[in-house]
Amino acid sequence: MKNNDFFIIAGFLGLALLFTTFPVSAQSNNCESLKNKTSRLQCYDQKAKQESLEKSKKLEEDQLIEKRVNDDRVRIEKERTEEKNKQAIADANNTVKSLRRLAIKIESGISYSDYKASFIESKIDVTNFIEGPSTKALPQVALHILDASKHYEIGLKFWGTKFQNSPNETKASISLKLRDVVLNEALSDWIRNYYPNMRRVDSNVSPDHLDYSKVIQHIFLKAAEETNQAQELLK
Repeated sequence: MKNNDFFIIAGFLGLALLFTTFPVSAQSNNCESLKNKTSRLQCYDQKAKQESLEKSKKLEEDQLIEKRVNDDRVRIEKERTEEKNKQAIADANNTVKSLRRLAIKIESGISYSDYKASFIESKIDVTNFIEGPSTKALPQVALHILDASKHYEIGLKFWGTKFQNSPNETKASISLKLRDVVLNEALSDWIRNYYPNMRRVDSNVSPDHLDYSKVIQHIFLKAAEETNQAQELLK
């Protein structure tokens, strides 16, 4: 055998070994071009494994990216919620302080006109809180704050009836009203229904009439109780 023939045969053997051992080489991108059936099947098999490995790796990378995105979203949402809760608590505390200031003025002694002005101030604070976003974060606190303000508003309206003389009132009823007796039976019934624990006060006219001072004290007591409950929830 000539030397040239030897090198030619060796070259063919080398190519055959290359295709058989390394089917996924630069030449193996087109497995169909392989004439050897075994080599072609090995090429398809290894190519399928490689593609599966790449897909699996890509899936893992996508899942990792998605997890990081979700983790960041949860973290940001948590930070926002915590910030909203802090703001809600601060808003609620300021509103409770406003109600407390009104209660302190009442305890110190206050006239009807001063009470009306002080109530309007606290009412503005309560309305701003109730209509603001903080209510959603603290619904129970908001409910107690609103109830406290309602009691104070009832107190204002009830106290105001003492100075509203109806044209149909007799001189006797006016003088009795000055003695802090409520002669308006409808108002008395409404107060009893709204405040079931309100005690009846006997008078010279009827045991169904209520004493102004006791009614007012009871109303303010209920307002203070609601304020205290709101404050307890904020601790």
